[in-house]
Amino acid sequence: MSQAASGLPNVVNTVHQTQPVVIHSPGRPKDQHPIFKPICDEVFGIPEASRPWFGCPTDLTILTWSSEPAGGKKQLLEKCLDWLGVPCTVLRTNREWRNWFKIPLTAQALPEVDTRYVMGMDSTDVVMVGSPVVALERFKRRQRQDQQPACKLLFAAERNHYPRSRELRQATARERESAEIAGEMPFCHLNTGGFIAETHAAMKWFREAWSRPRAKRVPSSDQGVWRQFYRERESNGEVAIDRRCEIFQNVTHYDPPDVVEVLRR
Repeated sequence: MSQAASGLPNVVNTVHQTQPVVIHSPGRPKDQHPIFKPICDEVFGIPEASRPWFGCPTDLTILTWSSEPAGGKKQLLEKCLDWLGVPCTVLRTNREWRNWFKIPLTAQALPEVDTRYVMGMDSTDVVMVGSPVVALERFKRRQRQDQQPACKLLFAAERNHYPRSRELRQATARERESAEIAGEMPFCHLNTGGFIAETHAAMKWFREAWSRPRAKRVPSSDQGVWRQFYRERESNGEVAIDRRCEIFQNVTHYDPPDVVEVLRR
């Protein structure tokens, strides 16, 4: 089912003419964002009788993370996936939330995942505007098109680079240089608000990320760890950034309003 047929808004990246299915709005109150708020209103404004019921591919597991207890308050992504009939597994901690917790929570959970593919999305600031079938097929298509070795772990992309610290200067420069060479600017920096991967590869690399030192300036950030990890492995292609925003789209206050267009139903 297409996004238009489902009644969901078509979100178009006007730079690359792609239609991402996961929309992430980090770093700003969601009810104030001029792009993200209307998208959310469109998603949850579909009449109940006509809303899509996507389910999930049998070879994909969807994960998210929360510090809320089971049965407690549901975050935005959980509400969205419930609304669209998409099952997900919530990895929980009872500690005050830090984004770095995503690494150990995922590393501990992945050995129990019995699907070939796994997808993770932040819980508080993400909505889906398309089927997970589409997200998985685009990842598989990328793998088929890649020169060997194929991508096995794909992260979301953003224009901003975070955390900003001296120890990540090389990572920042490498992300930008690679995107410029490929003609895939301006969404060139790794963002951990979304990923899709082969489960066996993610299991190995999340375990390794757990053992790595955190970014000194922002030890609560998982993104600093992963950006260093990407800098070391990007050359072989197995870890990549969705720079054309074919699956994931970040919308932040850094983005000009004409970069993302929302075509309402």
